[in-house]
Amino acid sequence: MNLEIENGTIITFHTQRVGKKDLVRDGGTHRGRHTVKVTMLVGTDYKTVAGIDFYKMYEKEPKDYAEAIKERTGLEFSDLDLRCAWYSRSLYDGLYESSRGENNLGKHLNAYEPHPCGIRGVMVHKENGGVYLSGVLVSEEIIERDPNGDVNKREDTLERKLIKAVQKELGLISGKWRSYKLPAGVTINGLDKEA
Repeated sequence: MNLEIENGTIITFHTQRVGKKDLVRDGGTHRGRHTVKVTMLVGTDYKTVAGIDFYKMYEKEPKDYAEAIKERTGLEFSDLDLRCAWYSRSLYDGLYESSRGENNLGKHLNAYEPHPCGIRGVMVHKENGGVYLSGVLVSEEIIERDPNGDVNKREDTLERKLIKAVQKELGLISGKWRSYKLPAGVTINGLDKEA
């Protein structure tokens, strides 16, 4: 399969989700390996996306959005709950650091090197050689479900629910940043990972 990609384009491709193993005490079954059709904006980097989102939050006050978030979500929370979520590493503080390239939580990114195609967000894993594509998720549709079912999930904490609500209320796209492993043998703009 060959993907033709330019910086700042929306593409559609098929891949398989990585999924997640259950805890050993729960049987250790690997679940969530669904085959999906993904549409995403590619050719950008998280630093740019974080900068755009940080600008949307800059000089805004959480209290100005409390009522709208309560109406939209039906959540009960205090002003302190909202401020903690707003200024957390997942939003304001994290976006500020990422927009400056200073976020120390992203050390896993050292495991990748740029793909020879030169498109931002297309990377090759240094150890396993897999090709990964990162960008802003537009849509994801499950084409074939994993026979083992979905990943077992716990309910989100109040802080996580508020973070998602703030992202939606302000139209932040950083929360839609995703990375997908592409199928083996894929080429990007006619180049394989060895080019």
